[in-house]
Amino acid sequence: METEPLEISLELAVGNNVVTIPAGSIKGCQLSMGPLGYRGEIEFWQAFDDGKDDVIKLIKDTDPMSARLSICTVLDDPKIKTVPLVVQGLVTAKSYREVVQEQVNKAPVLQRHYTLSFRDIAQILWKQHFPAVLLADSTITDLIKGVTVKGVSLNLDWSFLEEARTVSFLPCGNDVREVSFYDWLLWLAENYGAHLYYDYLNNRYTLSSKKEQKSKNKTLRLNDIESVIVHLPEECRHNIRILNAYSEKPASDEVKQDRSVAGCRRDIILRAPVESDYSDRKTLEKKRLVSRGKELEIPFQCFPAKAFAPNDFIDFSDEFSSSLSWSSGSYRVVTSRITISATEQEAEKGKHDRVSSFNVSLVVTAEEEDNEYRHIPNHEQPHYPVYVEGKIMSDKGELPDKTYELGKDAQSKLEAYKVKIPLWNQDLSVEFSPNTLPGHFYFPAFKGSRVLVSLWFDHARIESFLDFGSGTALPQDSQGNHILFGPNGKNETSMRHEIVDKKPTFSIKRICDEDTELVKLEEGTILLQTKEEEQSALSTETFDLTPKVALAKSSLAMAKEEGVGSVTTQFESTSSEVTASINEAVGEAATQLEVMDAQISGKIGEVEAQVNAAMSQIGDKTEEMSDKAKEAKNELLERLKL
Repeated sequence: METEPLEISLELAVGNNVVTIPAGSIKGCQLSMGPLGYRGEIEFWQAFDDGKDDVIKLIKDTDPMSARLSICTVLDDPKIKTVPLVVQGLVTAKSYREVVQEQVNKAPVLQRHYTLSFRDIAQILWKQHFPAVLLADSTITDLIKGVTVKGVSLNLDWSFLEEARTVSFLPCGNDVREVSFYDWLLWLAENYGAHLYYDYLNNRYTLSSKKEQKSKNKTLRLNDIESVIVHLPEECRHNIRILNAYSEKPASDEVKQDRSVAGCRRDIILRAPVESDYSDRKTLEKKRLVSRGKELEIPFQCFPAKAFAPNDFIDFSDEFSSSLSWSSGSYRVVTSRITISATEQEAEKGKHDRVSSFNVSLVVTAEEEDNEYRHIPNHEQPHYPVYVEGKIMSDKGELPDKTYELGKDAQSKLEAYKVKIPLWNQDLSVEFSPNTLPGHFYFPAFKGSRVLVSLWFDHARIESFLDFGSGTALPQDSQGNHILFGPNGKNETSMRHEIVDKKPTFSIKRICDEDTELVKLEEGTILLQTKEEEQSALSTETFDLTPKVALAKSSLAMAKEEGVGSVTTQFESTSSEVTASINEAVGEAATQLEVMDAQISGKIGEVEAQVNAAMSQIGDKTEEMSDKAKEAKNELLERLKL
């Protein structure tokens, strides 16, 4: 450590209450500064005779306390212009110890020794910031600006952030792994090839596709530095191979670099149905394939006249030999470590002095100005996906109808649902895919369906369905299964399999307004029915002989002959045409039911038409024939088990 005079000032503020601590009261300070911010600690005495201590009021206040520290060297030569180092931030930890004149009751406090820890504002507030925000049809810029914290200035200079996205999701506040907004920004910069850095002069942060642009250099003099150590970090020796696992267009491309060793590679597997996603990933990996490059470590003999901070540019004066490998060119400061200790540690001595004597240690690291290596500190990885509930949207049909509607995703150009996420009131475009169903099935999700949605950084997926549609569920006692097609109860087709009396029953029922068709299979019976639910009032008696029972093969064979004989006896007085029609209808029905082929429904319809015609003729007969017809009808109904 070298001893030299420094002008140091510490300004503490809570709201409008401001206290300034001069150099004479400051006894020690440490600063660790990097491209993205700093950490600092300072200790000082407050000695007073009147018992008044303005600092203690600030220390005890629970509101945020800001700190502004200025450090500047003091030179004998007035011609040399000095520039101070200034850091600003918030106080994080506070402690103090008190000194009294005597250890007796009610002895007044004469001195307090304070120790304060402070950091740049983003490290404090962003690390306590855990927003969970979802935006649809927006940009990452909109996402970031929507969660800004008062007092933290962030400049966005990255075209990637301006790209329109169907989904943008910030997942900090989830119960799987909480990741702060600070960590999320670091992850974003690291994974998508950007730089996040802090402007010490303007107390501002920047997220950019490129590093801080070159500013005016601050030249180092020969007497400023003690030595220069050149560090050559380990080189990156691998190439990168991008593999697209999309089965319709598998691809493999290599991203090469000059320093690679043959055969050494890093494979990255992704599934990218959209070709632009694949090409974008290749561009990104090429940008990320950057070695750290040469760095200088510079211990200083004294505090420089023109102080500098990380992201500032320095060069070396002509006093240095041109033969030195590092003396030419411009360098960007990466880190700066400062340790200051007062030569006089007593509280009372020089407590009001603006300038005081300090032991100073300053070590700086710097990189070549064109180095694009990203200095991203260790950070937590955000947890994707996050699972939330949504509801399928559709503009087709009436409000309660179970309709579906598919559109084109503006980003991927693939078919997609519109899904409302009620928690954020956002309508997302979500890819329409078979999900876990094989290609035999085509079952788009209908309007109002509750779905489990996985949210990723820039897209969403439907993972599962969370409820049954209206009318789909069956009573537990039936132990049944049910598939229900159609938009509503007036326009649908139902397929049911139920257990009735410990025996399986299968039915298919179609409904279209008042028209219904039913096919039902149960023990010993096949039922085929078609009818209109709406009934018309008639002035004369009619006979509804719509077939409602299908007989088993064995019972039908026995009943057929008996039924034909009974019909013949009862209708002897009718015309031969009526008798023949009835016999023919019954015979055809029996034959078709025995073979149980696909023509059964047509033949039953023919039976219906012919029997209805015969009964219509019977209705026109005399009252005597009417009585006989009624007897025949009743017997026939009993025979056929109508």
